[in-house]
Amino acid sequence: MRVLSDERIGLLGTPAWLTEKGAVALHLQPKALALLGYVVTADGPVPRRDLARLLFPEADDARGALRWQLARLRSALPGDAGRHLRVEREQVTFAIATDVHAFRTAAERVLRSFDPRVARNAIVLYRGDFLSGLSASASTEFDTWLYLQEESLRTLFRRVTLAFARWAIDEGNAGEALEPLARLADVDPYAENAHAMRIEALLALGATDRAHDAYVAYAQLMRGDLHAEPRAELAARFEKSRSTAARALPREGFATLREVTLHFVDWPGGDPPLLCIHGATSTCYVYGALAQKLAPAFRLVAPDLRGTGFSDKPPTAYSVEQHVEDLAELSVALGLDRPVLFGHSAGGAIATLTAERLGARGVVLLDGVVGERSVVEDRLSVATSSLEGTRERYPNFARYLELMRASRTSMSPDEELLVDQMARFSMTRMPDGSYRMSVYTDAVKQTWQSIVQSDTMGALRRLACPVLVVWATQPWLIDDDRPYFDEQIARSQVAAARHGELVVASKSTHARLVRDPEPVVVDAVQQFLHSLGRAASSKANGRTRVPAGAR
Repeated sequence: MRVLSDERIGLLGTPAWLTEKGAVALHLQPKALALLGYVVTADGPVPRRDLARLLFPEADDARGALRWQLARLRSALPGDAGRHLRVEREQVTFAIATDVHAFRTAAERVLRSFDPRVARNAIVLYRGDFLSGLSASASTEFDTWLYLQEESLRTLFRRVTLAFARWAIDEGNAGEALEPLARLADVDPYAENAHAMRIEALLALGATDRAHDAYVAYAQLMRGDLHAEPRAELAARFEKSRSTAARALPREGFATLREVTLHFVDWPGGDPPLLCIHGATSTCYVYGALAQKLAPAFRLVAPDLRGTGFSDKPPTAYSVEQHVEDLAELSVALGLDRPVLFGHSAGGAIATLTAERLGARGVVLLDGVVGERSVVEDRLSVATSSLEGTRERYPNFARYLELMRASRTSMSPDEELLVDQMARFSMTRMPDGSYRMSVYTDAVKQTWQSIVQSDTMGALRRLACPVLVVWATQPWLIDDDRPYFDEQIARSQVAAARHGELVVASKSTHARLVRDPEPVVVDAVQQFLHSLGRAASSKANGRTRVPAGAR
């Protein structure tokens, strides 16, 4: 239990001792700061053996190193803060108020039931990112904990700030929105809503020159960093001669479900709606290239599954059944009536089981991991090496992109732009300024284990809707000359479906199916979607479409 006080430990932004008189910076060595952050945010006592394992994996005497850092931490704490640090033989407790706890409490209250006063308080509490500047070598487990804290707190700040700004503009108090939105754009420069709402607020205040300057900066960011165009309604006001709709980013949102909150992106379009499930180590933005080909003819919604991207990352609960339940609730929340399910790689298993649950109009498997248990287990096992890479730190985007390109076959110009865009949305900035993928690795492992145990082939056989199986035949990695699937697996999926069709993507790798879909894939998907009304009575089961050059 935390001690209630006007004084508190500040871990958001530069670590500090916060009092009514102001902030006093905490000058701690990296290991002492890491120790403080972990212990003071814990729900209760922390076993000393756990702290030794987490923070000093390289030490010959981890318990001794912990003892030394605890002494240094106590001596460095200002005022009477040190008396709240209770060090016992087997456990450590630091029962003191923190800005992290106060911010979480306020932010979660705002998101449950909006209150502008509480929102203002939450925004003030978020002085900056969690443990800003921390650079300490520690265990993989600690690094994962740090990532989860950083990501969840930043996402809460983003959601509260946007909710407050929306309220302020709608209530005629647009001036109140400007400073929080500027702070959000600084913390998360690719949060497009922050830029768009800031321009909206300036226009509401009649500050047309400032709005124009803000638009110019926003447009430069979109085109320079994200290879995307500004929103059409803003471009129409500030660049009347330029059409920007074709390469605009999707609208994004958060859906609060019973267990978790899912982040999603939404490309507007017509019926039927498409619900697109990404692979295990990817995020919703992987569907950007396909969406550019299919929207606005079709509405395309792609969520971040729990454990990835900007969606919630609980410590456990990553069974296929829980993913399916999330997607069923999301479909209701977004009004997706019997959507067509798309699934890439491991997302194919989740898409198939979700389609059975929702009574989907159709399913598109893009190298989807659907098959008998031995097949599924084998396909997921070959991807294990890529899973550990989700924990790796990169000094900057350039290094990540360099390694990404080196691990794949040559990319087309369009694919390079999309990979660059995906990286900027799908990487998390850590306290020391480095980046890592926005994927909770343990969540992926739990999901994979659940997929192996699921009857994906049985679900495919039970589907009454048409199924389009897309098979990529090019080597899926530079050092492996085989495709991700062999032909037998792809044909077994077609045979299992009541109304199945196979498309051979002879120019595609496993990743390129979604990142840079070749024309034969786009054409096949478009025809499939347009023909869904006739698919149930079609006798096309087992029919294969092969591009002329591959015959």
